[in-house]
Amino acid sequence: MFYSRVDILSKVVRWEMDKRRWYIANIKSRSDSKYSNRKLYEQKGTGLARHSTKSVPQFRGGYKYSAIKKIKTTKVNKRYIEIAIKSVLIECIKNNKVLFVNKLIDVRNLIMPCLLIHASNEIKQITYATKIGFGCLHWSKVDILLLVKADQLIITRLAGSKLLNNTNYIKQYKSIK
Repeated sequence: MFYSRVDILSKVVRWEMDKRRWYIANIKSRSDSKYSNRKLYEQKGTGLARHSTKSVPQFRGGYKYSAIKKIKTTKVNKRYIEIAIKSVLIECIKNNKVLFVNKLIDVRNLIMPCLLIHASNEIKQITYATKIGFGCLHWSKVDILLLVKADQLIITRLAGSKLLNNTNYIKQYKSIK
């Protein structure tokens, strides 16, 4: 028996949101510059102002006021992603939000706009479904955040079996003929 894991689901959603975010800016500090720690010149007798090392801000040039961009990354295991997809789909099945369809052609009779997950490469049917108002996703590019936000899901049998890796579980539920 598989139970939904909310903790893993929240980690995966946070990971997906971090992938969408762009950069985090920070300013290079004195320790980030790679210069020698040796004193530039003697303290007295040169007639110049006293300085310690070359890594001080006035010698670093462009680093002083410019922000350096870093990508914010979080890591998630592949099995966490699979568990999150399974838990969202099973919760949607429990709440009667999922409708399984044998083929992509069967979508023509439906009126309600929802998220359509398919496993086919038939471009005409996919474009027709998007014109009606469906959000179309290929099963391999499933976005967990979209699954969580979706009010209604329509999944083709082939896509459902590939997502859940268990065709016996899907056969229990009703589908459009």
